[in-house]
Amino acid sequence: MRYCESCGAPLDADALFCTKCGARLSPIQPAPPQVTETFNDTVQAKPVQQQETNSIEERNNNNKTIIFALIGVALIIGALIAILTLTNTKEKSFSDIDDTEEEEVVQQQKFSLHGTVDIYPVYMKLSIEGNVVNGSYYYESQGPGKQLNLRGIYDDGRLELFETDENGQQTGHFVGQLKKGIYIGIFYNARGNSMQFRLDK
Repeated sequence: MRYCESCGAPLDADALFCTKCGARLSPIQPAPPQVTETFNDTVQAKPVQQQETNSIEERNNNNKTIIFALIGVALIIGALIAILTLTNTKEKSFSDIDDTEEEEVVQQQKFSLHGTVDIYPVYMKLSIEGNVVNGSYYYESQGPGKQLNLRGIYDDGRLELFETDENGQQTGHFVGQLKKGIYIGIFYNARGNSMQFRLDK
């Protein structure tokens, strides 16, 4: 229901002219947009913003988890490296101690040997210091008064001795293996003849 703007007569809502006075009526203005639509849009926008906020928080939490995991892995690797380094250092230290003890034993090696050169009984005394060997020996038939000097080299079980008389002249040459107090090899005299020998404690 609407009313004439000139005479005030009641008219139909869609009338364009007043049926009483004939005045032209103003067109009906469209109704303003409903507030509920804007409210609904605002209400609908809030869940979208909330979802975006939740997504950002989840990504941040995931990034933190990855960072902590990487830190944990780095700590574990560092601990393993430290353990391996310490183990190698200890093994090296023990190895150095063992080598030193072996060298000391070699330096303190002294032998009193008895045996034969060919068929001739002999007595021999040796002192090994590092790889340098000094000593003497004599034939049983001649007695200790006729000792011959010995000087040589010891290298990983191989023992080479040079025999010299009281004048320092080389009169013979021993070449053999010395292991566990047993010396076995070949003796070469001044004339170049060779004879087998075996001496032990």
